[in-house]
Amino acid sequence: MTAHSTSDFVSLGVAGLNISRIGFGTSKLFRLHTSRERQQVLDAAFEAGIRHFDTARMYGLGMAEHELGRFLARHRGAVTVATKFGIPVSTTGSLLRPIQGLVRRVVGSMPGVQQRLRKRPSPLMAGRCFDLATARKCLETSLRSLRVETIDIFYLHEPSALSTIPPEMEEFLAAARDRGQIRAWGVSGRLSEVLPVQQSRPGIVQVLQYASDALTRVAEPALPPLPRITYAPFAEALDRTAAALESSAEATRAWDRELALPRDRDSLAAVLLAHAMATGVPVVFSTTRAGSISPLVAAALRPEAGVIAGSLSRWLAAHLSS
Repeated sequence: MTAHSTSDFVSLGVAGLNISRIGFGTSKLFRLHTSRERQQVLDAAFEAGIRHFDTARMYGLGMAEHELGRFLARHRGAVTVATKFGIPVSTTGSLLRPIQGLVRRVVGSMPGVQQRLRKRPSPLMAGRCFDLATARKCLETSLRSLRVETIDIFYLHEPSALSTIPPEMEEFLAAARDRGQIRAWGVSGRLSEVLPVQQSRPGIVQVLQYASDALTRVAEPALPPLPRITYAPFAEALDRTAAALESSAEATRAWDRELALPRDRDSLAAVLLAHAMATGVPVVFSTTRAGSISPLVAAALRPEAGVIAGSLSRWLAAHLSS
């Protein structure tokens, strides 16, 4: 197993939670055909020193928690786990559940179709639902599927200022904590949507989890002093960086001069992960490639990663500022 030190962990400052600086997300897990492949990816993350795993009721059209639960059963007490509720799987999604890996790969092989789908509400998901009955049912289902007695962080999944969240939600979450079912709670989603929720309902946000990559990070507003976790460190930044390096000789020369790093996508991902970690906020990433996890984590944790992150910031400002 890859050695890791206490410096690879951070205290969230709530509920005594200490999580690994790098977490692994399971949103892409069911792009893989078999349970064996999915377990190999999770094992690779653990071997790389990752000890925080993030999932949701809707990931894998409702199956990701169960798959992660198989992994957690082999690592009881060694990892922390977060899950989310509030985005139900639609009837269409339920029907496609058994063949979702094939469907995702077919769509993924057609970039044009994939881009169009991203701009529309997903037919696989129903509307947001944060009523107490849903919260209670999802919590009970998540505990069973994950095969744990306690969920470390229980998030409302992508709420917005328009979401109906009952006034009793804080009481429900506190009662679940008192029963030992959860340790902490919060919201997870795009910052522009979840920050207004935190501002209007601070009692339901002990932990703020939000999408953040090297491009969006520069425009982030000042955030309240509460525990934070980011996710999606590659997002748009990876594609735009790769495109700039392919199309601009000036950008390529500046990259080679200022960063002196390879320009393949794996290397770009490592730089973007290091950039995210330079903020000091734990970051969750996802991949379906087991073999890429350990090199990616090792590169992001190397001593000079902070310097590289600074060089990347300057490169982005010069070549991807618009």
